[in-house]
This record gives sequence, C-alpha cells and structure tokens, in this order.
Amino acid sequence: MLIYTIVVTRNAENWLDSCLSGLRESSVKTHVVIIDNASEDATVQKIRTRYPEVELVPLHKNRGFGAANNIGLRLALQREADYVLLLNQDARLEKNTLGVMLEKRFLRHDIGILSPMQYHRAGELDHHFELYYNGGKEKYPSPGTLQCVDFVNAAIWLIPTDVVRKVGCFSPLFYHYGEDNNFSSRILFNKYKIYIATDAVAFHKRPQQHKPQTSYFKYLDTRYRIKTLIYGSDVNATVVGGMKQLKREIYSVVSSSESKTIILRNLLFFRILLFVLAKYPTLVYYRQKSKKEGAFL
Repeated sequence: MLIYTIVVTRNAENWLDSCLSGLRESSVKTHVVIIDNASEDATVQKIRTRYPEVELVPLHKNRGFGAANNIGLRLALQREADYVLLLNQDARLEKNTLGVMLEKRFLRHDIGILSPMQYHRAGELDHHFELYYNGGKEKYPSPGTLQCVDFVNAAIWLIPTDVVRKVGCFSPLFYHYGEDNNFSSRILFNKYKIYIATDAVAFHKRPQQHKPQTSYFKYLDTRYRIKTLIYGSDVNATVVGGMKQLKREIYSVVSSSESKTIILRNLLFFRILLFVLAKYPTLVYYRQKSKKEGAFL
C-alpha cells in the first residue's frame, strides 16, 4: 500500500520539526512530498538539511494552498499511490494515528475524506474542529468509531486516490481559504461521505481565536467575498440559494451600536452584491466544471 503525504509549506520553519518528526515516528510509513510556497525563511534549507528523505518541490512564487496541494495530488496519481494524506504544516500525527485511520477503510465503502480527532492540545479539541464534529454528532448520531460530518477542515485529510480521480483536485477559483469547503461539497455531490475517526488522535497547533489584522469592516468584507465563492460554487445548491444564505449571514452582523450595525450591514451587502454581479459568470463556469469527473486534474 502506497501512501503519499502532501504538506504545503509557507514560512514553516517553526513548525517543521513537530510536523515531520511525527511522520518519521508514525507506525505507518508514507512517502512525504513537501510543496513549498516560496518561503522567505529557512524552511527549504531546514528540510534539505534535516529531512533528506522528504521529496521537496520548491516553488518560486506563492501559488496558494489549493494549487500547491494539486501539485502533490497529481504526483501521487501519476505514481499510482493508493491514498493521499493532506497534512498542514502546523499539524502533527501521533505514532498510531495513521494506522488507526487506515483500519476504517474496511468499515465503509463510501469514505471520501477521513479525518482524525483534531486537538489543540491534550484534552482540548481545536475550536473550529469541535464545531464541525458536534454538528455531525447532532445530525448523524453514531455509536461507532466513525462519525459522519458535512465538513471537516483540511488540516489532516486521508483520501483514497480513487476518490481523487473521481472528484478531482482543488478548484482554481480559490487561492487560500474556501478550497476545502468546495472540495467537500464535491465529495458529497459524488455520493461519498466525510468521516471523523473518533479513536484517532492528531494535533493542529493553530491560534484558537481569530484576531483580524485589519479593520473590522475590511475583515468582514474579505470574509464574505470568500463566502460568496464558497456558496456560489457549491454544486449541491443553487447560486440563488447560496446568495440568500449569504444575505442572512450579512444581516446578522453586529457592531458597537444599533446605528453602526445598520450602516455596516447595508454597506457590506452593497459591496458583496457588486462582487456577486462581477463574479457571477465565473461562479457558473466553475460550478459546471466542478461537476465533471476528475475536475481540475
């Protein structure tokens, strides 16, 4: 059984030892491919010096998360791998994580994406992962060690390559953020399911509270532009339905006062409406492309 682990790095110097030592110590060995998105720190040098067993693909420009992963996915397919493991640079596997996950392949024939439990630290689930996990438990109660969910973030995804050949690669519509939502919607569209192995443990060392680096309005404007792409390209819904959901979310935004809230909501809605009108032909195009077998391969 051949498993390709794909790690996309960008200025990952401080995370490399945790991420790659976890792979070294794993009870199931994989072929590790690192796609480096033009890091400006010592990431590439550190990989070459400390991890010579890793296949390194250094890029000369930052291609974004999805495009970089696609390079690794295509390599895995060309070399006839059986599975791909997408692993974030800030994630770490325990020794038996991958082995426990692989045992699940005998339990369900419809596994499209399989994730372990993602902890921030021992005994504390990653905040966003916990939301996806709890949502799945409410919607799909399960007494076993496989919990069905509608979505789980792409920090640690195990995917059979037969699924990749059917569903395809990440959509070029997304540069960074939203690509895993889109891929997940296509997994469901192709009648596969997304599961969490509840007895497999891994760690995702990202900040647990988001702190906007810009003004609140700029943060929301960027957030809803990404959501426009996510909802508009969802192959399991209509563009109109997605935009209605977006409007509901925008009009639930609150600010420091009632008057500021009203102004903020209306200004956001106007900005996003213009964005939708400008992007509508693109959204329709990528929705249609996403429905084809092997999309974006």
